[in-house]
Amino acid sequence: MQLVGNSDTIYNSDGIPKLGQAGRACSIYLGPQFHWTRQLEAAVYGLPVTLSLPSDFRVLPAARAAVEALCTEGGIDPGATNALIIAVHEAISNVIRHAHRNCPESYFQIHCLLASDRVEIRIVDEGEPFDLTAVPYLDPSELRFGGRGIYLMRTLMDELTCMSRGERGNVLRMVKFCERNSHRSHCS
Repeated sequence: MQLVGNSDTIYNSDGIPKLGQAGRACSIYLGPQFHWTRQLEAAVYGLPVTLSLPSDFRVLPAARAAVEALCTEGGIDPGATNALIIAVHEAISNVIRHAHRNCPESYFQIHCLLASDRVEIRIVDEGEPFDLTAVPYLDPSELRFGGRGIYLMRTLMDELTCMSRGERGNVLRMVKFCERNSHRSHCS
């Protein structure tokens, strides 16, 4: 899958890139290109990386690969990396299925920050306001079809919050605390 680079990002007053016309192309090419290499290097030094992707289930492997590459390059423990990949997968699936209601002309963004003590990922969507606190804590032994995404995110992440952007959508913030190391990382 080829995701074309875009350097024309326009930011809102809250510091989050707009999902307008300039943000319609993906902000990172996921392949052996120089632009992606620069993004990985920037992430290792604690600079945020943003991907803007169409609301289509076919981009899930690319989003997962991007998170995995960022964590690997940043020295994040494989267990924490896997937890982040699963949480991002569930969050994006929920955005596509519920916030955007299988509407591929909508876009979402993934903001990744590798700080010295944590990995922080924000998923920005264009959906209607969503109240994460209204979602009940489900019993994992309960038999049911679906409804496990938020349970997994709550279980795997150290912090999980969702902030409405009014009619502009939502920002889901996921944090996994860890210490980065180029050789080995220790995450909770």
